[in-house]
Amino acid sequence: MTYNAYSLDGKLVLVTGGGTGIGRGVALELARQGADVALSYASSAKGALGAVEEIQGMGRRAIAIKGNLSEAGGGRSSSFPGWFGWAGEQCRNYCDG
Repeated sequence: MTYNAYSLDGKLVLVTGGGTGIGRGVALELARQGADVALSYASSAKGALGAVEEIQGMGRRAIAIKGNLSEAGGGRSSSFPGWFGWAGEQCRNYCDG
């Protein structure tokens, strides 16, 4: 078996804005490439849940997490690590469950 450093098999990725548009397209392609996908969305719950269903239909794990990065700590980039830490914990809980 050949090692592929670029393989997404067994990887968990977080896609912000994964419920619509480019974010949704990226999330679906990452799943096609073998990744499990966590989607964050601000207001497009229907789109995010639809993407989750589509990803699960590919045999990958997926979860939708409601959250708006622009509101985290007033939109300052210094707040991103805290938000991603929280999102990462949600993903770990989902994957371990």
